[in-house]
Amino acid sequence: MLSQVTDTHIITIVVQYYVIISLMFSIIDKLIDKIKIDFLNRGDSYSKKQKQITEHGDNIGRDKIIYNYNDRDKQENSNLKDQIKKDYEKLNAQSKFVKDLQKSKLLHFTEANINFGTTTPAGNLTIFYKKDYIVWQSVLSISNRDVEIRKIVFQKNGFTYNTDIKNFRLYIDKNKISSISDSDIDNYIIFDLIYKPIKLRTGARIIELVADIEKSADGKCFSISLITDGTDFFDSEMNTKIELTQDKKELTSGEQKVKI
Repeated sequence: MLSQVTDTHIITIVVQYYVIISLMFSIIDKLIDKIKIDFLNRGDSYSKKQKQITEHGDNIGRDKIIYNYNDRDKQENSNLKDQIKKDYEKLNAQSKFVKDLQKSKLLHFTEANINFGTTTPAGNLTIFYKKDYIVWQSVLSISNRDVEIRKIVFQKNGFTYNTDIKNFRLYIDKNKISSISDSDIDNYIIFDLIYKPIKLRTGARIIELVADIEKSADGKCFSISLITDGTDFFDSEMNTKIELTQDKKELTSGEQKVKI
């Protein structure tokens, strides 16, 4: 014979359920806060190490480019790169954990939504060498909740050398966020912001990549791509990684030819 379920039993079950959910949210909040504090502390350490290595290069009369000085500096940079990789893995694991809770319906939230608009400059352009030229631009639309950029990756396409197009600067809503002197050996331009993420509020945000076009680029053609697979946007509250709504691995500007 089944036991009778009373209102008291139902109330007890509901209270226990909400207590469990409240504890789960509390644990997740503490985990997110701990990870963010840990990343900020590592970011300060990372900045200090970079400054030390750069200053060491200045003292021996070389350019301000890290990763190239002596064995000690190379080892320190190798350690820093390994630490950044581990921190990204931790961040992605935490994001997956929260998303798994959402899929299992233990957590209920609406994730932030992001989408890039048309990419400019347009194609088939002839440009003159110049400083502060916008080589890539698009408008990022953000809805539901603010997002944070942890990493943004571009790639230079075409037949140009590092000396032809250089001094890359990332701007958001006309505010300079970060800068890189040159693209790497594979023509990637990587802005790593894991320790100092940039928070973007909902609405339309203008993303620009600015560079200097040198005389040596005369007669050469190039375009710039945003590599979506390598670019990391996170929900600012749930700390989950956000995927772009458009199903594209690259968002590429039009081809531009340089002349002097």
